[in-house]
Amino acid sequence: MASIKKRPILHADAHVLAHARITPDDLNKINAGLKDHINAMEAAIAGAFPAPAGGAAVLASPLGNTGGKSINLVLEGGKIKEVLPRKHYSSKVCFIDWLNFTVHEDTFQILEHAVTDKEVIMSISMACESLFGFGITAKRDKGAHFYHSSYVLGDNYGLICYGGQRNTVMVSLSGDGCAAARNGWERRVFDFLKSAQSPKITRIDLSHDDIEGNRFSPELLEQCYENGGFNCGGRNPDIELRGNWKNPNGKGRTVNIGVRSNGKFFRGYEKGKQLGDANSPWMRLEVEFKSVDRVIPFEILKFPHE
Repeated sequence: MASIKKRPILHADAHVLAHARITPDDLNKINAGLKDHINAMEAAIAGAFPAPAGGAAVLASPLGNTGGKSINLVLEGGKIKEVLPRKHYSSKVCFIDWLNFTVHEDTFQILEHAVTDKEVIMSISMACESLFGFGITAKRDKGAHFYHSSYVLGDNYGLICYGGQRNTVMVSLSGDGCAAARNGWERRVFDFLKSAQSPKITRIDLSHDDIEGNRFSPELLEQCYENGGFNCGGRNPDIELRGNWKNPNGKGRTVNIGVRSNGKFFRGYEKGKQLGDANSPWMRLEVEFKSVDRVIPFEILKFPHE
């Protein structure tokens, strides 16, 4: 394999950013390249699961980040909504529900001549396809997170932010993106960050579902706070109670503990009611970590429960 040429560091001024505008033709090239990879994978699978005599090939069911018994929610009017519970590939305690990380733009020089910003964007898309199972699908008409340009990942599964910010690239994977990503994405991102240039996790959300509501409730979380269960450093953090606590109306209540702009923030809320089932006992507990006065270790991707 030929050596990859080192790409000069570009400054995010107007004339440079103009070259980073991805066009429909560029997206077609990206999709064509990804289609070749997918065809190769399907050919490999077909070889591993040959067709029986006179029948079609038997393929293994795809693995995802949901599984187990469906959660049935009864919506207004009696309509049933089925939701698959979320899971982590190695942890039964919690799962990752949001991830932001940054790396230096030179990390994505996986193309032989990735010199222009447009080629780097194509390289980023291919890398995300390898990590998550989906890449860039559209360019937004504005930047995000203080970057000059931003791009949509998959079916609105997150964002790629580029241009400025000390020549870094930000990858933001939403909760829907974490659920839709190909199984084992956490391990692949861990390996990727270990070999990337200037890698940093800037936000990660860890979630736990109490689907039957046997262990947690809004009242229990409030009582735990009053008893000092969230005490850190000798004093209780801020607490905010949202929703109708005087006369619960089935729309759901939330307990927020801490300040969201800080490095650690907790929220517990009635997830089933949020999704429209006024009688659902389903509680979700989340901790949002940010790289504010702390370094988030990459191992959290593989062992979020530790």
